[in-house]
Amino acid sequence: MLAGKVPDLIRFRTGKQPFSPDFAERFNCQVPAVEQALAAIPRGDPLREIVDVPKLQRMSCHRMTGSHGAGPAEFDAMHNLPAGVYLIEFSAPVSRLNRVACVTASQERFFDIPPPSVPNPAFA
Repeated sequence: MLAGKVPDLIRFRTGKQPFSPDFAERFNCQVPAVEQALAAIPRGDPLREIVDVPKLQRMSCHRMTGSHGAGPAEFDAMHNLPAGVYLIEFSAPVSRLNRVACVTASQERFFDIPPPSVPNPAFA
């Protein structure tokens, strides 16, 4: 089925590990951007109630040496760190909406600012 489309080395592999000779290099090149993004999440952000940001920051300190996830630190870096980043990307818009809703609610309470006249479709 995959003959001629995928190299035989990949077609006949016996494990389920990612097949990429430069996986560690590509992974390690992306870590600084992840560390910067994690550091940019404010302490009071509701996103921190969903995601353990400090734990992800500790995971991001590990640098991959191969593509097999040998040992707990490699496994966390290879699987759990990307999963945490995906969760942040998925949850961040909701977190931002909640933050806006909380700020808007507190402004209404303290400054008697009327609610917006046009309903926000995100809350519909």
